[in-house]
Amino acid sequence: MSRRLTLGIVFACLAAPPAFVLATGAPWYLHHRASSVVTIDAEDHDYLVHLPRGYDGSKPLPLVMSLHGAASWPSFQQDVTGWNGVADRYGFIVAYPGGQGVALKVFSQREAAFIAALIDRLQASFNIDSARIYVNGLSNGAGMSDLLSCVMADRIAAIGAVATALTMTSEKCASARPMPMIAFHGTADPVTRYEGGKVFIAPDPFPSITGWLSKWARRNQCSPSPTERPVGGAVTRIEYENCAEPVVFYRIEGGGHTWPGGVPLPAWFAGPTSNSINASELMWQFFEAHPKHR
Repeated sequence: MSRRLTLGIVFACLAAPPAFVLATGAPWYLHHRASSVVTIDAEDHDYLVHLPRGYDGSKPLPLVMSLHGAASWPSFQQDVTGWNGVADRYGFIVAYPGGQGVALKVFSQREAAFIAALIDRLQASFNIDSARIYVNGLSNGAGMSDLLSCVMADRIAAIGAVATALTMTSEKCASARPMPMIAFHGTADPVTRYEGGKVFIAPDPFPSITGWLSKWARRNQCSPSPTERPVGGAVTRIEYENCAEPVVFYRIEGGGHTWPGGVPLPAWFAGPTSNSINASELMWQFFEAHPKHR
């Protein structure tokens, strides 16, 4: 109940006046602020790290980095996704970077340097397998993951994206190497609409999800027409064929701007949360099968 209340406060802040944001969101942020910081160009960037149960540093482990959506925080992403439990079951390290902003945090292209520095710090502090570094995110964090697949293609093995908000581009994307990608999106997402278009949270229209997937298929040298397979609960698994690296997509009919299988977000803002699949579990299975080629 406390988690749902907290998430309700976060999403209320998105649509509320600035005075309400400061009065309601700031105290919560101060209580749940991240545990460590990385300083880049005199700016502090915060993050959380979760080590799996029994970690002793004796063998290199995968690193999964999970990026929050706009107007939230690392602990929000940690709570919503349930990545810590998956990490404990399968034995990998999870990091939750924080975007820029004192309270309402957002990722922008500037944060690429922070993510690179954070990977450096984590590799210096823990025994991490450099061939198994993965990035995923929700909304703005998913858009940042998409960007990082281009500008950090030499370090990241694969990415995952949920309810992707695409606002960042890079000239490096045109020549980026093929990379394994898994994504999830609801057809009733009111924030980043499945068919694309302009919404109140962004100045520019978002591309359609099918158009974005087609770009990934071209990048990964896939055949243009994917295959579709129902997996139950109004969820369809879509996969492109004959790819240099896989492109896998889960379409959630009637799903909202939410993390499938995660903590439900307020339906009045984000729409329904599907429990037919668990995005974190499916992402990990995908990541585990796709280390970076040495």
